[in-house]
Amino acid sequence: MLCRLKCYLVIPVSHKYKPHKLSSCSHQLVAAAIKQAEGFFRLPVMPIGVIRRSGECIHLYTRKHMNIRAFYGRGTYLFMNVGFLASDSPPIEQLIQDAGQGKWAWSGQASSDSVHAMAFRVKGFLKKTSSVSSMDRLSGALLRLTTCSNESLSETDAGQSSSFENEFIAPNVAGIDHSPAMENILDAKRRPTAFDPRFLNTAFMEIVSKPVASNVGPLDSDDFAHALLKYRDRSTVPWIFNAMVNEIEYRKGSTSPEAFPPEVHLSTTGMCNINCRFCGYEQSIARPNCVRPEQIQKMTYLRHSQTLRLSSGLGEPSLNPYLPEIINFISESFPHIQMGFFSNGIALNGNKLLDAIVGNVNWIHISLNAASPESYREQCRMDGFDRIASNLSHLHSAKRDRRNLMPLAMGSMVLNRKNLFDLPKMPTLCRKLGIDRLTIFPFFALGSHDPAKFGPDDTLAACMPRYGPLYEETIKTAEQNRVTLEIPAPDSHSGSSFGMPTRSFYDFAQIESNEWPLGRFLTGLKFDVPEGSYCHFLWRYAAIGNTNNTGHSPHETHFLYPCIGPLSSVDLSRRTAFRFKDEKGFLKLWQHTVLTLLRKAQHSPGICEVCDLCRNNNVRDPAQFRSLEEQTARFVETHRKI
Repeated sequence: MLCRLKCYLVIPVSHKYKPHKLSSCSHQLVAAAIKQAEGFFRLPVMPIGVIRRSGECIHLYTRKHMNIRAFYGRGTYLFMNVGFLASDSPPIEQLIQDAGQGKWAWSGQASSDSVHAMAFRVKGFLKKTSSVSSMDRLSGALLRLTTCSNESLSETDAGQSSSFENEFIAPNVAGIDHSPAMENILDAKRRPTAFDPRFLNTAFMEIVSKPVASNVGPLDSDDFAHALLKYRDRSTVPWIFNAMVNEIEYRKGSTSPEAFPPEVHLSTTGMCNINCRFCGYEQSIARPNCVRPEQIQKMTYLRHSQTLRLSSGLGEPSLNPYLPEIINFISESFPHIQMGFFSNGIALNGNKLLDAIVGNVNWIHISLNAASPESYREQCRMDGFDRIASNLSHLHSAKRDRRNLMPLAMGSMVLNRKNLFDLPKMPTLCRKLGIDRLTIFPFFALGSHDPAKFGPDDTLAACMPRYGPLYEETIKTAEQNRVTLEIPAPDSHSGSSFGMPTRSFYDFAQIESNEWPLGRFLTGLKFDVPEGSYCHFLWRYAAIGNTNNTGHSPHETHFLYPCIGPLSSVDLSRRTAFRFKDEKGFLKLWQHTVLTLLRKAQHSPGICEVCDLCRNNNVRDPAQFRSLEEQTARFVETHRKI
């Protein structure tokens, strides 16, 4: 079968397209996509441009028009778009097998109306021996496969309903569509992802149809990034090009990045309705600020980002009375944005918040922290366990009633000495509550000196000898309940990466998907250091926290903090104040001298002692606390005027 398999990468081209030689940047991107496809198939892959409206085909390298009759010779034909190549495990064998059985096989996701690939077989030399009975139907199918973001389904799906007589073959073995909590809900829907085929199709159409000027010949990483920035600044899908530039800058360790952060974390309020013993929040110092819709409207640079987290640092987002309006505005204004937030779940079923969340927010992460009401009371000093369970039940019912997969419900636990023995019970609780993913965070006691709160003796590191058997039992329980689990490894297997202890990951629910797939289209570039050599937070995430009454500037409501490690506790409110400025103002803040210094510290030891210690140690281990506190204090003193 493979010797008769013919593979094509289809890329949309404008109906105004005039055949021309691809620019160096365009050629490198198309070549990288073909290389990715040929790596999957171990066969040559031909790049074809599908002209919008007409469905005519053109060879992208020779620039010659192709007669659609060429696809009716004996053999099996497989057509894929760039979205298919963004899959981690594309269903190649299943497509070929179904086509071999005489089916017109399609890979896609009905929940988001996304199409990734199609395959069919021609047994003889006549059209009647093909599962695609007419050239018009084939042209229509190619148009459907190359649908762009500015096209409605009606423009590309006319007469094609019979093409999908068989069920779609899922493009990935994992993702939100596999949610066990939403099993048996037929025809469930969801928003497309930021890298949905229609968005990638649009980006590659812009690359091919309207190439930007670039140097002749193969481009190095700097020239390539410069060309991608030109595409970004005129694109209708700028987050695609921004993500590619960000990948280059992260791999190079650029100290003054020109890409906007792909992921933005924004605290929508500094207030919380719980005072947990493992958390640094204090009611007495919190400021009652709430982000308002008109402030969000100024964040036009979100068109460059792929994810917006409506929580950051301390504070409970559901207490912001404007949160439903903010969610609806983001959903309508930036349909590509993947939204989510962390919440304690206490106020989830109020202020019409569930109406806004379902179908608009991709994920919600509930801080569970205990397996029983009694244990919850010990952790959080209030009776909230049953209310959280009730609110999650309402969320689950709303998703089922509206037949929508979103948001994916996730849960977490800050693991400490007091709730250690709750751990094996958590996966069963999660399944009961409709939660598909459980993350275990080891309690972090750096800077904790309040006797009413947990301290260094309550950290996971302090009770590690008891942890091993509970760890193994929890994995078994998670597998039995099909709950995806992220959990710190016991000491015997443990290491650390940029301050964080190594965590084991088990995708028992099959819901996890790759959030950074576009690096595979940069394979032609060379970098000086291996991937993962630099702290990714300094390039990929902009964390914007609330100010409070502990010496923070009285004139600022928010500031950008550099990481989720030891430096997250440093008061930068007078240096990196976040004031909801325009794109130019935000990019200037993203290039602030504080962040520039920390990015330089990723290249050379001695620039920042905190980064040096964090890079090679588990900073959640109490044995590191004294050194970290001393080095953090020196950082503040030395760089007070940055």
